[in-house]
Parts: sequence; structure tokens; C-alpha cells
Amino acid sequence: QSFLSWMTTSKKGLDEKKHGNNHSTWWAAQVATYASFVGDEKALTDVWDLFREFLVPHQIQPDGSCPHEEARTKSFSYSVMNLDGFSYIAHIAKLNGIDLWNYQIDKGAGLTQVLDYLTPYYNNPDKWTKQQISPIKKSRRVFLVFAGLDFNNPVYHKLYLAAPPNNQPDFLLFDMMVQLKQ
Repeated sequence: QSFLSWMTTSKKGLDEKKHGNNHSTWWAAQVATYASFVGDEKALTDVWDLFREFLVPHQIQPDGSCPHEEARTKSFSYSVMNLDGFSYIAHIAKLNGIDLWNYQIDKGAGLTQVLDYLTPYYNNPDKWTKQQISPIKKSRRVFLVFAGLDFNNPVYHKLYLAAPPNNQPDFLLFDMMVQLKQ
């Protein structure tokens, strides 16, 4: 509860919340995670509102691109990392009875557009034409786990399992979650 309070009230926490790129996305993913864990319904509602009113409108274009991430020197890497954060938020929301995966703003931008936009490049990273100063490593990504689970779509899980294993503890858990769905 203390860390959640710090994230939602401190100057540093609030700066990250309104940073405008993946910092804001990951701030929201962390707040949603901790708020779910401690049962803080107000903090959860605040994250859902932030997602709808700030994150999607300020980060996602109707084609699924995220210009703040694409302006960086590792544009694909940051775009995928941002999608991972968005998928955490959407998955936690789904567990709480809220559908953020299919949420779209009036101009048609939303998380499903980001999935559609980035997934083909995940399969073929060499086709990415924007700036990427380091090689794109195909690795297991969280967005494939949660999209596969929440859309009940085995294609995402197949993509996930086709990538080289990641031996970090959280990915071992993700591996088990995907394998249980097979």
C-alpha cells in the first residue's frame, strides 16, 4: 500500500504518470498491479480513466503506431515495450471485468490497432523501416501472452512459443500460462 501511495501522490510518481510515452504506460501498469493486489478500487478506476482519457488519446494513432516510441533511436524495441505495458493494463482490467482491449477513441485508435500494427513486424523484424540502432532480438513478449489469453487466440501463443525462451522468473510463469492453454 505504501508504494502504491507513493506512486500516486509523489512528485516523481505524478511526473511519470503524465510523461506521455511508455513511462506513463508502465506507471499505469504498475499502479493497476499494486491496486489489484491491495484491493484499491479507486486507484484501479483512476488507471482505467487514465487509459481512456490520456494514454490512448496521447500515444496511439488510428493505424496503431505510437509516435512517441517511434521517434526514439530504438523505435521497434520501445514500441513493443510500450505494448507490453498496455497489455498488462488491459489484462488486469479484464480480470476486473473491464474491457480495455477493445476500447477505441473517436478517431479509431486503440490497443487492438497496436496489436495489428506491431505483430507482423514481430514475426519479421527486418521489415521494420523506422530507426532502430541496435538489432531487433526476437524474444518472448508479454503482449503475446495476454492477447492470447484475453482474446482466446492461439496464434499469439504460437508466436510467443516460437521465440527463444526467456529465463527470467516472470517469463517462466508466462510460459506455464501459455502451455496450459495449449
